[in-house]
Amino acid sequence: MGAVSLHGVCKSFGAVNVIKDVSIDIAEGEFCVLIGPSGSGKSTLLRIIAGLEDCTAGEVHIGGRDVTDMQAKERNIAMVFQSYALYPQMTVRENMSFSLRLARRPKEEIRRKVDAVAQMLELETLLDRLPKELSGGQRQRVAMGRAIVRNPAVFLFDEPLSNLDAKLRSQVRGEIRDLHQRLATTSVYVTHDQVEAMTMGQKIVVLRDGRVEQVGSPLTLYDSPDSVFVAGFIGSPAINMIKASVSDDARTLLVPESQTSLAMPEGFADMNGRKVLLGVRPEFLELSELGTPGTIPCVVNAVESTGSDTTVICDTGSGKMLLSSKQRSQLRPGERLGLAMRPEKVLMFDTATERRIAAR
Repeated sequence: MGAVSLHGVCKSFGAVNVIKDVSIDIAEGEFCVLIGPSGSGKSTLLRIIAGLEDCTAGEVHIGGRDVTDMQAKERNIAMVFQSYALYPQMTVRENMSFSLRLARRPKEEIRRKVDAVAQMLELETLLDRLPKELSGGQRQRVAMGRAIVRNPAVFLFDEPLSNLDAKLRSQVRGEIRDLHQRLATTSVYVTHDQVEAMTMGQKIVVLRDGRVEQVGSPLTLYDSPDSVFVAGFIGSPAINMIKASVSDDARTLLVPESQTSLAMPEGFADMNGRKVLLGVRPEFLELSELGTPGTIPCVVNAVESTGSDTTVICDTGSGKMLLSSKQRSQLRPGERLGLAMRPEKVLMFDTATERRIAAR
């Protein structure tokens, strides 16, 4: 049983409130990602689940047990750290078997479990090496192996890929995902990288200033963010935000800074004259000729291509806007065009509260 539940968890360091009334339910076998900017409280929350930090208020439950006052060693969890945290004087085998030896398990059982996990992680040829003889990716696999041999109820990952280069990060990310599918152990994963969150998480918890901003599946957060903060934090390239107001007859959206009007998305009522923020993902923008009705005038600032993806950065009266496409572009800086957005893909947020206005 590895379900994790937090009920009204708070954490203060002196007069500073770091975690503020956080409640989260993580189902058994679920892969949950905690994401947020630096200082949002995600690592502190993970340490509270692990028992490495006490909570000032609230309760922590693991597998249906109230573990709020239990020490870390009593919680049946295993943690994988950003810094690997391997014992430098121990071989790979000794590092992986350390917790089992500490628990005085039979030698044959220890050997069998370590060999099985080493095979799973492709570490068989490295068992007699010291950590200093391994690459960063290999060290991280050893740290994961050390956690797996314990067969814990919950895996906790604290930004485990941040010390790896881009290629290794992608490789180890896939290995962690494959391991979760194979083991089906409840996992809580902390990262500030929204690509990791979107590609690994079954559930994502977005944190902001110690509070839960939104909880949902990756695509729910992408398609239906509850706030301007979530819309801007999830997605790469970043979402475009445009100041606008609804016309008095509620038929068009007026964008004064770009001196243009746009079609009003369907499904919104009682919006007459309301000031809004429009959120448009870069893939839902299209280029057209300058002066085309219902488009925002723009000047091409730069074109960035990764080979498979192209991002066009445009200057408009409403600020910089990004357009992304799978097609390669022959555009050059300085070209003047119009930006059209797909009305059915426009997200609308209230200017005052920055909360999304849901269509009926």
